Amino acid sequence: MPTFAKLLDWIHHQPAERRFTATLFDPPRDGRKVGLVDGSKFTSGDSYLSVRLVEMQLANARELWQTLMPMTIVLGELLYDGKLRPMPLIVSNDLIRSKLQVEHDVGRVQFENVYLCRNLPAGTDLSLFVGLFRVVRNDFAAELLSLVSTLAPALGGAPAEAGAEIARKIYDGVTRVIGASGVTPILCHLNGSVERCSYLVYANCSDRQLNPDRLAIVNGRLHSQVAGGGTEPVTGLDYAVVAVERTASRADAEALRTPALDLLWQNVTRAQASGRADEAEAGLQSLLSAIVVSPDHTHADQIALILLYNRMLAELKDALASATGGAPTRGASSASFRSKLAAERERLQARGSHEVVAGLNIVADGLSSEEPIDLQLITSGDALDRYAASTVAQVTEALPVTGSYAAELAASLTAARLRPSS
Repeated sequence: MPTFAKLLDWIHHQPAERRFTATLFDPPRDGRKVGLVDGSKFTSGDSYLSVRLVEMQLANARELWQTLMPMTIVLGELLYDGKLRPMPLIVSNDLIRSKLQVEHDVGRVQFENVYLCRNLPAGTDLSLFVGLFRVVRNDFAAELLSLVSTLAPALGGAPAEAGAEIARKIYDGVTRVIGASGVTPILCHLNGSVERCSYLVYANCSDRQLNPDRLAIVNGRLHSQVAGGGTEPVTGLDYAVVAVERTASRADAEALRTPALDLLWQNVTRAQASGRADEAEAGLQSLLSAIVVSPDHTHADQIALILLYNRMLAELKDALASATGGAPTRGASSASFRSKLAAERERLQARGSHEVVAGLNIVADGLSSEEPIDLQLITSGDALDRYAASTVAQVTEALPVTGSYAAELAASLTAARLRPSS
């Protein structure tokens, strides 16, 4: 039985007790939705989603820690690259204890950069399970929870298939832990379809104790309106807050590049720096192919990356020529590429491929800059961050954002580069 089906069956057999849930959004500014949690709906292929643990609070925290341990579990499932991707997050007791702020027997933990997943292309509906449990304290339980909570965050750095396999083993093990003797639920909620970026609030109380219309997240903490129009932090309850964030482009999160693309770009720079131009060209072809088929980027970011890497190779050739004295004036290589782009644009214009021409124009315009080129930045790949945001903006405003367009643009830029010099 799939993990979420097991959880649904487990929840179904728990004593019937109403738990409070609420969905909150960041307020608009000047009448416009802004930010990562503004209530925008996820649409397949046009944005990224991240799931972040924001805050939790434990009522009677001092009593809890004497004989029991808290266990916080967030599980997600999302269709990624055609496969159902399991995403486990088990928060370690060491982390909870280090962040715990005990005031009036209420323990509050505010988390920073604790993510279930980060910058995954939004696809089909996200399923999300959030649970807060009490676990009877013993050495075995402590070691088990410590091990699992250490393994889960490491999945982000694992290769895709290996990481998914580890995740599945942790994921399936979680359901056995949940049903074990000595594990008691404080609050649990399973949401089968998260359609909007939002704050999800789960509390161990009834609807009479909290009014969702009076709740807001203020500086990362759950607040409730009080008489007079102000707000004050919610206290005296067990609750957890999870943020489902939406980002239009990975460039907005300074994460347009991925380690896999960086590695391919380094192959290009090493070959070009060693005078192996044909090998550099082949390396760039591998890089562009990886971008076109990448499940890690939206179509808009794929197009932006294709434009960026083509521009960067031309600038790399300029920088290398200037550094070695191999060219009398800076810009000879990019000027040659611009002339080839112009010839390719004429050919495509005659065919009526106006949208592809618009993409070539973005590269040509970028190469017209007289800004000095830093060889170290280009070869390390950091220069991509410098151009990323403006390039993504140009793509979304001027170009068709589709996978087929990305492939066609990549082919046209390659044809331009391979043209014989006039």
